[in-house]
Amino acid sequence: MLHTSIKMVIKRLLRLWSKEGYEAPEKREFVRLVYPSRQRPKFKVREYEMEVIDISEKGITFLKNKQTKISQCIYGTVVLLSGKSINITGKIAWQEENGVGLLAKRILPSIILQEIQALLRQKGSNEP
Repeated sequence: MLHTSIKMVIKRLLRLWSKEGYEAPEKREFVRLVYPSRQRPKFKVREYEMEVIDISEKGITFLKNKQTKISQCIYGTVVLLSGKSINITGKIAWQEENGVGLLAKRILPSIILQEIQALLRQKGSNEP
C-alpha cells in the first residue's frame, strides 16, 4: 500500500516539475525520486561530498567529479533534505563520465516519502 502511495506522489511531483508533464507509465519495479538540480542532498564518502541526482529503494545515482576515485563497493552517508542522514552500503552498478549508479541494500520507502514531503514543503515555501 505504501509503495503504491509513493508511486502516485512521485508521478504528481514529476508533473509539477516537468514542463511537458509526466505521462509515460513507470516501468521500474521501484519508484525513483529525481531531485531538482537546486535541491540535491549530499552523499559523503570519506573526504568526498557528491550530489545525489535520484534515490529509490534499490539505490542512488550521484554526480562525481573526474578527480574523485571510487571503488566498486562503497560505504557512505546521504544527508537528506528532510534533515535525516542514512548510511548506504552498495556496489557500483554503472558509471558514466560524471554520474554513478549505486545499487544499495534496501532503502526504506518511508525515507523516500519523507524526502517527497521535504521537497513539497520547500516548493510551497518558495511560491508567492
